[in-house]
Amino acid sequence: MRSFESLTERETLALAISLEEEDARIYEDFAEGLKENYPAQARQFAQLRRDEDSHRHRLLDLYRQRFGEHSRSFVAKTCGALCVAGQSGWSVHSG
Repeated sequence: MRSFESLTERETLALAISLEEEDARIYEDFAEGLKENYPAQARQFAQLRRDEDSHRHRLLDLYRQRFGEHSRSFVAKTCGALCVAGQSGWSVHSG
């Protein structure tokens, strides 16, 4: 198990990109599930999804500036790690 602090800048950015993508999918699922009975709340979740997409694109731009064109396989491999918040802070588990 690695500590969050042990991640390189490249790994941290790759992980952040992956988490933004995952969050966007979760918000989209909520929006879809709520749209029929709770359209106002569904619109709010859809907006949250768009916000997460925007965050992801900014992080991708930063990644490209720092490390060149991103390798999707590197990002995917790096993001196979799962960050878990615990009592002693963040931990990174290889997945």
